[in-house]
Amino acid sequence: MMPEAGARPLLQRYLTSKDERLRAAAVEGLARIGDQGDKVAIEKVWRDDDKMAPRLASAFALTMEGGLGREETSPFR
Repeated sequence: MMPEAGARPLLQRYLTSKDERLRAAAVEGLARIGDQGDKVAIEKVWRDDDKMAPRLASAFALTMEGGLGREETSPFR
């Protein structure tokens, strides 16, 4: 469950997969790698994905990166 930085390009490609579980796993993996360069892509999943698993994974990722805002659209909420 702890991806290595070398898996980052693969996980980035999976962000656009048709499979919602694969998108969710990719977001979680990128969150665990912790590269700030992925924040924009993770925020896009949070904003635009309509499936629950990728949105929940992106909320986890953004919260891990310090997104603890209490606004209506905040992932922490």
